[in-house]
Amino acid sequence: MIDERLISVGVEAIEFCAISTEVLQNAFTVCIMIARDKDTNEPYVLARGVSICSVSDNHVIKEGKNRAYGRAAKAAITKQSSGPINAEMDRWDLGTVLRQYKAKTQEKVEFFETYIKPELDNLGVPIRRIKQKRRGGVEIDQFLFDIPKTYPVELASQYFDYKSEYMPDGQHLSEFEITVLQAYDERTKKT
Repeated sequence: MIDERLISVGVEAIEFCAISTEVLQNAFTVCIMIARDKDTNEPYVLARGVSICSVSDNHVIKEGKNRAYGRAAKAAITKQSSGPINAEMDRWDLGTVLRQYKAKTQEKVEFFETYIKPELDNLGVPIRRIKQKRRGGVEIDQFLFDIPKTYPVELASQYFDYKSEYMPDGQHLSEFEITVLQAYDERTKKT
């Protein structure tokens, strides 16, 4: 059910997406509010809200959705963008969070080296590898690395300028938003 205030400004649909990487379970959650152009009848993003997750906290889907929704609603109702995403912070001054990846099989080691390590290398994060012997002589590879606390902000700034954005221009829509608009248009044309 869409709030009456949002309907009054033209919101027809609301969609969510949680963006993750191999290193981060969830980097940020996006809420887009879809309206339809009165002349062309084409759907467009009226407002977008972004909730950036903290590397330090456990990811809570409901909380991320609530924040993203609130920010999108604020942009739709006030017709203004706010909360610029500032990725210009010094990543190392704000600290890091120690993470670990345990590889109990060779396939898990290969997964780490193929998917996670390249992302960490791009961040300039050193990786420590420890081989542990478990009961029964099973050897486990443990990879330790420090994730900068600013990493989710850096990722979000690659896609968005604001946490609460009114009518983002079509050239700055994420792949997710374009896909959602196309699917919404197809779905609503059938009804």
